[in-house]
Amino acid sequence: MLRAHTIRLNPTHEQEVYFRKAAGTARFVFNWALARWMDYRAARQQISMNDLKTEFNRIKGERFPWIYDVTKCVAEREFSNLGRALANYFRMKGTGMLANPHLAQAVSDASLAEIARQMTYKANWYGGMVQLVDSFYPSSKMCNACGAIKADLTLSERQWTCTTCGARLERDLNAARNIRDEALRLVTASR
Repeated sequence: MLRAHTIRLNPTHEQEVYFRKAAGTARFVFNWALARWMDYRAARQQISMNDLKTEFNRIKGERFPWIYDVTKCVAEREFSNLGRALANYFRMKGTGMLANPHLAQAVSDASLAEIARQMTYKANWYGGMVQLVDSFYPSSKMCNACGAIKADLTLSERQWTCTTCGARLERDLNAARNIRDEALRLVTASR
């Protein structure tokens, strides 16, 4: 049996005005970001959602001062929403994100930047830290047991055997261990 609840909000006049401003701001920011993304795409330039957000934050005070009438979360969330919308659109078209390297890079940058931002925020909140590792670090291709690199490792190889030490490696677990070790090395080196 399915159950449902209906909840009715009875906002005050001031709250209703605020809700309308927030909805309008969200719509405006999404459309602004989409238009700018399309401008960059037409010029055959790639831009990440994070770069779009930075551009928007740089001009919003001067060009869109009414943005400050609502919480900043309204505007910030729309960049994530646009990244997801673009990813879903291209997946539904059947071409997939990888068919368009500019879009794939933009969505990937936005997603990874958002993950890094949230992890850093949470770590700071709880008194921890986040150590980022270079995106070109050979985490998958490097044997965690001896450090040898298998340069010809393909994406389809989920398991491999190190030709130097004979260790049998599972690609994702090996990469996770290498990233952990590199992050610890970087933290130790910076102290």
